[in-house]
Amino acid sequence: MAALFRERILREPEAPPRDVEQALLAHFERCGEWLPADGTTVTDWYYVRLPALVLAQLLRRAEAATRAARPPGS
Repeated sequence: MAALFRERILREPEAPPRDVEQALLAHFERCGEWLPADGTTVTDWYYVRLPALVLAQLLRRAEAATRAARPPGS
């Protein structure tokens, strides 16, 4: 659930996290069971892969929108 909530927050940074999301993310990040560089699949996705994938997708969408907004032939 933490990864799903994190993805939503990464994709919609302007939308404030819901209370339940914030509580779960705070627990996940502070409980000490999962550390950013502990080498587990969970933390790799939460701290590294998911942010990178979301950023790459957002950049591709922005580039596509910029291309689509250009006048034809430019």
